[in-house]
Formats: sequence, structure tokens, C-alpha cells
Amino acid sequence: MNCTWRRGTKAPPDTEYVMYYKQGNVISQCVPHLTDVNEGCHAEHIDKNNTLVCVNGSSNSTAIRPYYTMFDPQEHEIYNPPVNLQASPNLTVKWDMPPGYKLAIDCFAFQLKVTDLDEGTSELLTVHDETEYVLVNLNPTKRHSVKVRMKLQHCKETRFWSEWSNEDFIERSKSSREYLLLLVLPTITMMILLFLLFTFTRYKVLEIVFKPIPDPQRKFKALFEEYNGNFQNWINYQIPDAKVDECHPVAIEENPLM
Repeated sequence: MNCTWRRGTKAPPDTEYVMYYKQGNVISQCVPHLTDVNEGCHAEHIDKNNTLVCVNGSSNSTAIRPYYTMFDPQEHEIYNPPVNLQASPNLTVKWDMPPGYKLAIDCFAFQLKVTDLDEGTSELLTVHDETEYVLVNLNPTKRHSVKVRMKLQHCKETRFWSEWSNEDFIERSKSSREYLLLLVLPTITMMILLFLLFTFTRYKVLEIVFKPIPDPQRKFKALFEEYNGNFQNWINYQIPDAKVDECHPVAIEENPLM
């Protein structure tokens, strides 16, 4: 167990601290001091019973008031992460408890971190009393990564989660790519049809392409109803016979003065 504390605001610069902890009738000193902090130490052989902690300070110039506190070591315990996490193609994620723990599995809570590798977003999912989970809301058209961590929560609660387990990946399935293609193709086809319809309407192409073909039968009913489509007979019918003017002889008299 690593323990750290803050130096008193009025403590002289030469103040030195030592931490003691009492479990039952046994008093132990926390040694050696940590090298990466000014006030701290590493304690070993901490059991799960309530522990009395005393941080005692000493200075050549003045007396330093000691600091006392009680804490439950089990609340501060950080468990080892789960092991052997695997994500199967059917979107079921399974993992194993870390070795060395004898508590029942229903005492623990697990937290899955599911990351969408295409979007770069993550989601946290909490699982209780079991070491597997089915990702029912996962989008099969995208790539994902999954990892899990754990902490004691039900029999007694710890404050800190474990480190993350190993990471596993869920790739896009072939069927999901086909599904995506089925979604994209109708959309593209609809866009093309709308574009062509707009273009034809804008430039009146439809009126030119689909201009109605003249129906001569409607224009010339007599040709088809009376002459059964015989054009020659219909032409003769349409041109009336010219009248021949009668010729009358005219007498011309000679002029005697000529």
C-alpha cells in the first residue's frame, strides 16, 4: 500500500515525517519512504481489518502535531485486472477473473470500454455478476475495440477500478459490408434519377423526347372510314371535276376603210 500526505502549511522546513499503522495490537512503521514524493511511504502486509494510521512529524525548532485517521484497507484496494478477454464475431465478449481471488463473482462489478475505431468515440458499459456480455447495440459496419476492468462493489465497495485488461478487436463482417452496400446503392440511384428528372424538366428534354406522334386517322376520318385508307381514291374524291366552257363562234367583220 502506498501512502502519501501533505506537509503542514506551518511546518518548519526541517520537519521530517514517519507513518505508523496499527492493526489489532500490532503497530508497524511504514518504510521506506517513496522516492518520487516528499511525504509518502510504502506499507506491506496490510490485512483487511480496519487500520489506525498515525503520521508523526518532528522538528528541531518546534513540536509537530501528529495526524491520526482510521481507514478500511479493503475500500482502497485496487484489484488486478481481468484476464483472457476475447470478443467473438457474434459480438459476445468474455473474460476471466484474475487468479488469486476467492470472493464470489457476484461481489464484483465490471466495466467494459467499447471504442468505435472509425469515429474515435468510446462508451462505458457496466456488467454485474457475470464475466460475459453481448454487445446488442453495436454497429456491425464499423470496427471496434473492447477491454474490461473490475472492482469490488456488492459485498463491500472499493473506491478504485482495476487497470484495464488486454484489448480485443471486432472487425467489420462481410455481411455488414454487403448490408452497407445495399443501403448505399438505392440512395445513389435515387439521387441520379432526381438529377435527371430535374435536368429534363429544366431544359424541356421530356417534351422533345416524348412528343406525341401525329395520328392521321384523327385528322382525315374520311380517308380511313369511307375509303379504307385508299389514298388514290380519296384524292380523286377531294379534287372536283373541272367544268368545260362551251365554245361559241364569233363573226368578225372586216372594216372597209382599212
